[in-house]
Amino acid sequence: MFSVSWNIKKGFFKYYYYFTLSVFDIMELPKDRVIIAGDVNERDGIGVEIYRENKLVVEIFRDDTKKTRAITLYQKEVSLEFMEECIRIFKEEISWDFIEY
Repeated sequence: MFSVSWNIKKGFFKYYYYFTLSVFDIMELPKDRVIIAGDVNERDGIGVEIYRENKLVVEIFRDDTKKTRAITLYQKEVSLEFMEECIRIFKEEISWDFIEY
């Protein structure tokens, strides 16, 4: 049984999505998408993963342990316009405030 919540917004990408999944199975995902993802392993925080043509291009992550925000590029070059849109999405979707533990 699958429990998936989709919140679709129109923007620079055709659509981007938030996922709330109780069980994730192989699904047909849009080629251009933004996924809100948390991490609690070596780093602890939340960020956005930005895909173009089913390839991860940019990750912007807020690390609550180190109190940093970082951009990781998975493609050699990205346009300034694309990077500005990625940063705008991050600021819109992820709280700027760090979580205190």
